[in-house]
Amino acid sequence: MKTTQLFCIWTLCCLAFPLSAATQLHVVSEPNRLVIGQLFRLRITLLDASESDIRSSQSPDMRILPHSFSVKDSQRIVPPPININGEMRRQIIWQYTLEAQQAGTFTLPAFSLPTTVGVVYSPPLPLIILDEAKQAAPQFILETKISNPNPYLYEPIYYTLRLYYQGELRDLQPTPPSDGVIMEHLGNPMGKVIQNHREVINNQEVIIGEVVYLLTPLRTGALTLEASKMTGLRPDEQHNILSHNTNFSTINYLPVEINSRPIELNVQTPPPNAPALWLPLKKLTLTQTWTNNIQPTTPIGVPLLFTITLTAEGMGGQALPNLKDLLTNTQDFRIRSPSPERQRTLATTDGKTPVNKITQQFSITPLKAGELPLPQLKIQWWDTENKTFQLTELPSQTLQVIDNTPIIQPENTPAVTQHFHITAYIYESIIALCGLLLSWGIYYRWTHSPQKLSARYWRKQWQTIEDIFTFQQQVQHYAQITWQVAPPATFSRITQTLQKNYVGHELLIIVCKTLESAIYGKQPIDIPTLRQQWLIGLHQLRYKKQKKQRIITLNTLNPSP
Repeated sequence: MKTTQLFCIWTLCCLAFPLSAATQLHVVSEPNRLVIGQLFRLRITLLDASESDIRSSQSPDMRILPHSFSVKDSQRIVPPPININGEMRRQIIWQYTLEAQQAGTFTLPAFSLPTTVGVVYSPPLPLIILDEAKQAAPQFILETKISNPNPYLYEPIYYTLRLYYQGELRDLQPTPPSDGVIMEHLGNPMGKVIQNHREVINNQEVIIGEVVYLLTPLRTGALTLEASKMTGLRPDEQHNILSHNTNFSTINYLPVEINSRPIELNVQTPPPNAPALWLPLKKLTLTQTWTNNIQPTTPIGVPLLFTITLTAEGMGGQALPNLKDLLTNTQDFRIRSPSPERQRTLATTDGKTPVNKITQQFSITPLKAGELPLPQLKIQWWDTENKTFQLTELPSQTLQVIDNTPIIQPENTPAVTQHFHITAYIYESIIALCGLLLSWGIYYRWTHSPQKLSARYWRKQWQTIEDIFTFQQQVQHYAQITWQVAPPATFSRITQTLQKNYVGHELLIIVCKTLESAIYGKQPIDIPTLRQQWLIGLHQLRYKKQKKQRIITLNTLNPSP
């Protein structure tokens, strides 16, 4: 009898060992108690997989999954082989991210998988899905707050997301509402999206992750802000199937999504007497600067550079005002303006008040002489703190414009060159002396002056200019021949040569800058007026006399006898 019992035990052991090492299909849910709408991970593992199974594209049959669950994501993982009792074991893991869509108690049926040893089945898996209203205290709470529920149109307010949680959450990513609003994240210098701190609430230490946005409403009336979302990863609460069966440990994280509640806004319309340019702000300042000296008088036809700087505090994300509309062409002035420079930062006082700075340059050319008043510059805006309209304006200015256009010599009169004046005196009584002076003058002009072409030639060239590109080519050609500017004769090189070697070059430099702005800034210019300014500038130009260096010769200290 004892021999029979030992034989039975030995037979059972022999049968049990192959089963423990045979190909098996395991399934586990993480976690197994869920609520409606919660994402969870379903992990199916094939133990003792063969090399053929690893190379195969077969996967568990998910068609038997009940309709109460939807598949959001799937992944196939092949861990490295593991040595168990001197034998290398291989495994394949299929991870499915599911969403529970119905409350109740469910049993997932056995999943099947074709393998090299045949079709294997997983055991059934029970799951409990709770109704959201019946669940206990939530693990995560996403709270939303707004600084002002009744803002005006385009008035910025602060939209704050606070996530309360315990334990570990990583890779948090907020998703704020976007319909009917502009959301700007108020980041910190370190670039972190969410700032975490700890507080004690109800005798429990809680981690609070906070992110602040600047919200600008884009339409009036009742505005519903949909629920915000916070996605991230949390550690598994269940034992990993690998560590449970093969002593292979790994860190796994489950996706998590937390939703907030919607928020209602009542966006007010601007007052009936509001201007077309509606600007709700905390503060607005205007400053002006002149590059040229406008006192006491300004010559006619000379462009003046004028700069306006607008600083707006507490401005939302709407379109910025166009400062070009403040100064336009009149009968007294011709106005040109390039694209403005814009900058948006946060105030250094509180680190969250938006500050917009717009710098707009103008080229103002007086068109006639006399006392010419400039248009007064003013901007009306809505004071969000005092709930009233404010008017910011610059003081009015009047320019004293004079007509100082010189008399231009006719074509048949020799023009004055830029380097020196040659006046030919022909006296019939002293023929020999005139011939000598004439020969010496021609020689000196050829060897000392860079100008190789006659003044008549250049005057004819200036008068035939009809477009801006021909003007540019003639100026560069003239600079290379007359002022010895090394090619390529760019406007910057021409300006440097004039400032270094000549006096009275101011008007020529202004013409060069105007040409450069027109070519590269696509600004229209008046060719006849600019051509006249160029001729006036040539008349005013004078060559700087270079001081000769004094050469000191030292005698020999010990002269030979």
